[in-house]
Amino acid sequence: KCQWEFANGRKRKWYELTPAGRRRLRDQATQWDHYAACIRQLLTPALTALPAD
Repeated sequence: KCQWEFANGRKRKWYELTPAGRRRLRDQATQWDHYAACIRQLLTPALTALPAD
C-alpha cells in the first residue's frame, strides 16, 4: 500500500505493509529462523573442532 504525502515541502511516496503483507513477512521470518538454526547446527561441530591458533 502506498500514498503520496508532502513532507518538508516535498512530495514523497510512503509505503506501508498491508495486513496480508505483515503475515507474509512474519511467515518468511519464521522460515528464515528455522533455516538459520539448521545451518548453525551443521556448522557448530565443525567450528568447535578447529584448532586454536
